[in-house]
Amino acid sequence: MPCISRILEKYAIQAEIKTVVTAHMLRHTFATRYLAANPDDLRGLAHLMGHASLDMVMRYTEPTLDELTERIERLDSGRPTIG
Repeated sequence: MPCISRILEKYAIQAEIKTVVTAHMLRHTFATRYLAANPDDLRGLAHLMGHASLDMVMRYTEPTLDELTERIERLDSGRPTIG
């Protein structure tokens, strides 16, 4: 049975992807996309990824600077300023 790394390498070559594709990268991508579509479902993501602890799933969910900036900007939208 071929190992997952070889399968990923085969399809990356066919797709003309220059970057090495790993199983970890696929898990990270899945976790990121799942949370983008379901931002309040860390428990569901942990279950889907087979993690008993939310601490483990947090490793896959590092927010980008753009995402953090957008979240901060949402704090100010529609609120009157004090002063």
